[in-house]
Amino acid sequence: GQVGSTAVLEALDEALNALELQYLLVLTDEKKEIASIQKISMKGWAMQRLGSRIKNSSSGINSHRKQWPPAILTTIDKLIPIYTTDIYDFIPASVVEKRRHIIDLALQQMQINKNTAAILVPQELADQRVALLGVWGDDLQEKDVPAFTAFAGQITSAVTKEMLHESGKEQARNLSRANALIE
Repeated sequence: GQVGSTAVLEALDEALNALELQYLLVLTDEKKEIASIQKISMKGWAMQRLGSRIKNSSSGINSHRKQWPPAILTTIDKLIPIYTTDIYDFIPASVVEKRRHIIDLALQQMQINKNTAAILVPQELADQRVALLGVWGDDLQEKDVPAFTAFAGQITSAVTKEMLHESGKEQARNLSRANALIE
């Protein structure tokens, strides 16, 4: 399922665009076996098409655990944020798309090259899924990890509140249906 309301994702988009950073938000399943892209910076026509594919899919664009590079596995399994300059190599290794020219075009439009620095911050959600916020840009440094960890924590808190609110609404609907049957 998707993570975050439109309002939460728009706030994420605004904040990171103001910092002139590109980003993606990935969500794992409860078993941490499948990851799906939930939101990604949108620059260029290919990214707009990718964004449409994410919005029209019930589970985003999926990648299986066996495709994840070791650093990503550690980040997700141990919930450890990382600073890396290997993001250029992580993405092709993690996606199902095997046509290299498509991957190269996406990397170019995402402004990712061999020298691009990135910070990947995992956050465990209330339902045991992991949300992974990846940000990248020319000016990122390892010393920025704590700030983005705090930022990801705020996003996680907003998503968790939303999940609890939606759960409460669903319980209220179920109770209302049950009461209607009794009457």
